[in-house]
Amino acid sequence: MIKMDYLIIGIGWATFLALHSVLAAFQVKNWVAQNIPSLYRKYRLFYTIINSLLSGVLLYYMLVSESETLLAANATQRYIALVLASWGVIIMVVSFRHISGMAFLGFAEEEDQGLIRQGLHAKIRHPIYSGTILVVLGMMLYIPTDVIFTTGIVMLGYLPFGIYFEEKKLIAQFGEEYLEYKKEVPAIIPKIR
Repeated sequence: MIKMDYLIIGIGWATFLALHSVLAAFQVKNWVAQNIPSLYRKYRLFYTIINSLLSGVLLYYMLVSESETLLAANATQRYIALVLASWGVIIMVVSFRHISGMAFLGFAEEEDQGLIRQGLHAKIRHPIYSGTILVVLGMMLYIPTDVIFTTGIVMLGYLPFGIYFEEKKLIAQFGEEYLEYKKEVPAIIPKIR
């Protein structure tokens, strides 16, 4: 029988991720710009606050939910988990090098830098998603509980959709330049040469 916590956590993360994609969509941003211009000036900050609040509530619920260990974690498994998660964090941090942290959070205006193709973006189109995969897999190995696995499965299941919507947005923004980039550079796993 499925525990109610699984449903709440699974539906909660699915809703969070779907809302994340909806709020990032050009159509929504354009609608806000036309209909609520005062909000549009601080849209990125609004977006960050909504995401932070929702993820905070979900993380809190995960902490207070009763969970069952699915497999006993040994030292080797925990070491591998830490290595995966550490590399995931490093990849995400490095991929933000070309993005202003203040602009990303909504405290400053975003600069139009064009299509970023240097650094990690020269090897993979979505390094933040690549890093997320490593962090989630590390989390699932380090704390192999039913609650963590529910979260991990929902997040990993969402990634193809997240990439699809992100790419639609990037194609609309950069057109042929992005389509060419897409042909040359893999999405999340770099080519081994």
